[in-house]
Amino acid sequence: MDLAFDHRGRDAQRGRRLRALLVSNWSAETTSARALTAEFLRRQTADAALSRAQALRQTITWLMGGEGYTEPQTHKLALGYAHPVFWAPVTFVGDGGR
Repeated sequence: MDLAFDHRGRDAQRGRRLRALLVSNWSAETTSARALTAEFLRRQTADAALSRAQALRQTITWLMGGEGYTEPQTHKLALGYAHPVFWAPVTFVGDGGR
């Protein structure tokens, strides 16, 4: 599902006020960004006691231990996901406490 947000941080499709956003500060590699987002949401929903900031930290650590990026043409490992290019663009903005 695609979501659109207006400049005040409201979910334009539902008109709700958002308290927090997971954002990328610059273009990110698609496969790692998808994995990071899905794992972050999985961790956040699986443990109600886990803060959003803690879930993001754990997710980045998890991603860093992952396989890495393979070149589409050669299918050879180009960079491990421990490289900051895969996780550094991601920032949590808003209510990190929950």
